[in-house]
Amino acid sequence: MNDRLGEDQQPATVGEPSPAPVDPSALSGYENGSASPVEVGGPYGVVTFPEEAFGVTGPAGVEKLRAPARFLGALRRHRALSVLVGVVVVALVGGGVWWSRSHGVERPGWARSPGGAVEGYLTAVADGRADDAVAYLAKPPADRTFLTDEVLARSRTLAPLTDVVVTKVAGRGSHPSAYDDASDATVTFRIGSEAESVTFTVDEIGGYWFVDGAAQVALYAKEGYHDPVVGMDAQIQINGVTLRTDTITVFPGRYQATSDHPFVELDHQFTVKGPVRTDYGSLEPTEVTLAPSLTDDAARQIGDAARAQLDSCLAQTTFTTDCDFLAYEYVKPDRLSDPATISWSMDGSSADLPDPGTDLTRTYIDNDYVMGLSHVVVPIKTKVRCTWTDVAGQPESYDVYFSPNYYVADVTDPGHIVVAVRYRF
Repeated sequence: MNDRLGEDQQPATVGEPSPAPVDPSALSGYENGSASPVEVGGPYGVVTFPEEAFGVTGPAGVEKLRAPARFLGALRRHRALSVLVGVVVVALVGGGVWWSRSHGVERPGWARSPGGAVEGYLTAVADGRADDAVAYLAKPPADRTFLTDEVLARSRTLAPLTDVVVTKVAGRGSHPSAYDDASDATVTFRIGSEAESVTFTVDEIGGYWFVDGAAQVALYAKEGYHDPVVGMDAQIQINGVTLRTDTITVFPGRYQATSDHPFVELDHQFTVKGPVRTDYGSLEPTEVTLAPSLTDDAARQIGDAARAQLDSCLAQTTFTTDCDFLAYEYVKPDRLSDPATISWSMDGSSADLPDPGTDLTRTYIDNDYVMGLSHVVVPIKTKVRCTWTDVAGQPESYDVYFSPNYYVADVTDPGHIVVAVRYRF
């Protein structure tokens, strides 16, 4: 037994069996020279591996290994192009930021100056971009019914807003109600052919400037009276949108009030320049009178219905009629011989009853008034007399001096007018 081991031999670990002799036929195709190695290309050259090193064999397996390698190689080849594209993108973004900041605006609603806020706001309105315009407001309104692209499109058709120029920006706290973070910006523009000059209060919030408040409009039915127009049930639209409240929030521009009620005549345009402030700095709505009216045909139909109703009441043979005038409480039952002898008449005839006219806005009744289209109220002046025959065969009569006082036409359904002639409301 040799007392020295060969240089290429290692002693077996105590307690472990010696490795079995290697059978050349059991070697892999790569090890025994019968298969080609897998060459994987990369950015730093080709690396050779046996297939078994990755647990794959055959052409399909080798292809799985080469796919990411090809990507890495392409990346190396196009590295210079990628760097160039990146430089161009950074330059474009940087240039856009420089331009926007130099103009006071980075994106809609993020103005770097008071003038930039007002200019951005009115430019968005002029372009018909409602969402962008709202973004410039310090406090976006809860009700945006009339702050839409569709409403702006109609305003632009009626009278486009153009030529926006900021002419003056006052210092911080210049407005009576402003704090140190508010300024005033005066801007000129045109609505259609009308030149306007408006001063907007602008607030600074977190380093950006926003327009302090949108314009509000209070809509009334008649000049000098605060009669709510919505209560008229006149189916009014502003720029095609149905009116459901008497005070609305809008952008600067031209607006048109119309009605699709068959009895109403209304086509009124009005201009909103911007928010209105009191001398103390608080916002207040712009007052606009719409003055809707009845059509001539509607007035005629209502008058005809009132006269027909009055004729029906006068033909009744009772002391109490459907027209609310009565005589029974003044007649003792023992003085009436026959109900058939009861008759009603009036000074003149029902033809004397007037049509309601076309003014829908205000009608006085005993120092009160009823305003509305659903019920058109018309004062009338006439004296009604009731006659009958008493038990002795003698004629008797009673004059109702204060009846009827008016008639009320219910035109909720234009196809079916219901009229009531009344002594009291």
